[in-house]
Formats: sequence, C-alpha cells, structure tokens
Amino acid sequence: MPNPTSETIKINANFGSEFRTSVLDLNGRVLLSNIKGKTINVSQFADGIYLLIIQNNDKKITKRIVVKK
Repeated sequence: MPNPTSETIKINANFGSEFRTSVLDLNGRVLLSNIKGKTINVSQFADGIYLLIIQNNDKKITKRIVVKK
C-alpha cells in the first residue's frame, strides 16, 4: 500500500476471503466500515492521517495511512 496516497489503498493481507476493514480518523470516528473488496477509495478524504483496521476472527492489523493530495 503506497503511503502517502491521494486516491486509493490496496489491501494485501493474508486473512483469506473473510475479513472486515474500517477507516477511522485520529479521533476514533469511523469514516468507512465493512468495505467490500481489497481496494479502498480515499479520494474524498481531506489531507491528514487516518487509521486502517483489517480484522477477522483471529487477527487484527492497524495501519496508519496518510492522505496527501
């Protein structure tokens, strides 16, 4: 996943086919949730730092993403 990004984030995680994703701002507010597919469009977000959470029943990964246009 390129970081910083201006348009999309591509998820390459070994979670199998069943996983949930969310994008949060740094205040913990959920901006996107249960995103389908492995590409997330962040072009509508303002410049800043966000958290990408990828999880299934067994694991959870949190990554910092930077949106810069």
